[in-house]
Amino acid sequence: EIQPKSELSWFGQMPVGVDPQQFSLRAISRFTPQETGTHTFGLISIGRSRLSIDGQPVIENWTEQT
Repeated sequence: EIQPKSELSWFGQMPVGVDPQQFSLRAISRFTPQETGTHTFGLISIGRSRLSIDGQPVIENWTEQT
């Protein structure tokens, strides 16, 4: 599925066949800035998560969540 924004929210009813206690999601996005300069990226998750840019990890939230 292609989204016009890199903003994903997945709350409420899970798709049929998805175990809400054990699943993963991989999202790939392309960012084309309208201006040159510094840009800020963020990542909010419930559970473990990672964010890579050009294949390089920039956010690693991969520790056990309690």
